[in-house]
Amino acid sequence: MLIIIVFLSVSVPYRIAFEDVTPLEWLYADTVVDFLFIIDMSLNFFTAIEMDSGEIIGDRRQIILTYIKSWFFVDLTSCIPISLIQKLTTDETIDLNNNSMVNLRIIKLTRLPRLYRLLRLVKLIRIYKSNKFI
Repeated sequence: MLIIIVFLSVSVPYRIAFEDVTPLEWLYADTVVDFLFIIDMSLNFFTAIEMDSGEIIGDRRQIILTYIKSWFFVDLTSCIPISLIQKLTTDETIDLNNNSMVNLRIIKLTRLPRLYRLLRLVKLIRIYKSNKFI
């Protein structure tokens, strides 16, 4: 998962800044990454947590409540298949002869939610700094 997040931290800003049309290969790759994030998010509901006092909590209800209060919404937003939704709802063909630079800017703005995936990098850095990275 760390390799995927590091790859996304480089490719997503590049694609937002420089690509006008999303190639079909990137759509497939984004769909696979979204699926992997969904699997990771669902595994977080079953993973024991360590409290600040050092106590390991295995109670499922407390794990779920703690996860929902902390990283659940960040993880949920990073799982939304933005590329697939964008491909299905918009036509990314841009006619530059008709001065449609406004359309180009709107398409690039719809790509900004992809940056939520980069918030997972913050989560991994926090885990690494606490020396609990396995």
